Amino acid sequence: MKVKNGLIFKQKRKYKSGKTYYIYKAVTKPDLNGKKKRSNFISQKKALDWLESQLIDSKDGLDFESSSKTLRYFIEEYMKSAKFVNLRQRTKEDKKRNYNQILKYFREDLGVQNIKISELRYPILQRLMDLLAVKFSPRTVRDYRDNIFQIMKFAQRYGAVRDIPYLDLPKNRKTNKDRIKDYDMKIFLESLNHRLAPAIWLLAYTGMRTGEVIALRWQDVNLSDGTVDVNGSISKISENNKFGRSSTKTGQNRIIKIFNKKAIELLKNHFDDQSLELRKLGILQKEDTFIFTKLNGKFYHDGTLIRETIHKTCDRIKINRFTNHTLRHNFASHLAEQGVSPQYVQYILGHSSIKTTYEIYVHTEMQKISKGIKEIRIT
Repeated sequence: MKVKNGLIFKQKRKYKSGKTYYIYKAVTKPDLNGKKKRSNFISQKKALDWLESQLIDSKDGLDFESSSKTLRYFIEEYMKSAKFVNLRQRTKEDKKRNYNQILKYFREDLGVQNIKISELRYPILQRLMDLLAVKFSPRTVRDYRDNIFQIMKFAQRYGAVRDIPYLDLPKNRKTNKDRIKDYDMKIFLESLNHRLAPAIWLLAYTGMRTGEVIALRWQDVNLSDGTVDVNGSISKISENNKFGRSSTKTGQNRIIKIFNKKAIELLKNHFDDQSLELRKLGILQKEDTFIFTKLNGKFYHDGTLIRETIHKTCDRIKINRFTNHTLRHNFASHLAEQGVSPQYVQYILGHSSIKTTYEIYVHTEMQKISKGIKEIRIT
């Protein structure tokens, strides 16, 4: 007979006198090490009571031994299970990376060291979701939530977790996908006080992609005439999640102009500041040194920190959030409004097809029309 906490078998036996009687063999569910406990009883009630005493804490319904295990322990045990082992290699690598990030956020951002699986209740998990919502897109936050639920369901099988709380996915603030207002743009750029401010100014006044900006080296920039040789991008270059410098998205190089004097001045100041930073690390600044480096002297793998800086600045000055790519679209819209030919805009932005460039012109004209038409009356 199957019960909540194990199995009970009814067996028929005989005394020496030939009289028959029944015993009840109780078997617990396997623990985390795969071991089961067994015992015999003369009544079914005693067998049930024994199973309850072995696995269940009468106060909160948790297994004493399992509930004291940490989240890290259950993650390691889950990665040994057949369900995880049978996944595709790339899926396993993604999950491992997510699990390590989850442990890191608990440790560094929430200040919880070696959190126990039984401590994963609604308040702390919702705090984690709110934290992730600031750093990542809603889709990424959902992936993190699903990974946490997967571990909790695995732990639930061993009585370590009683209930899995429902978590709300935080909604990001409204993101501005259209052209940024000129006044908002001016206040935004003046309010930037991060060491990556020159990179954001380049995004705003060159229309470059984020991967192209963080791939720039000092030999690619001519500060005297304010031109940039766009000849590479940062992307994943191997299956082992290694990032490096590769060709641009379309594989075409281009030389473009920085359409703002202050952006050039910021780059000149950044050159001196970076030289001092690298010298403290014992690194010599060379022509092939990346323009934008971390505090440890290494290059940026992606535009996450740039996006976070943009969002935090928008929140601080109380304007609608926008993304790195919005700056590129905003720059292109300005060129279209000023009558620059689509072919030249295509070259500056590095579009592989002129159709993509024409979409910007159509979008810009539609915005003008929608602003000009206040009311349409049909008689």
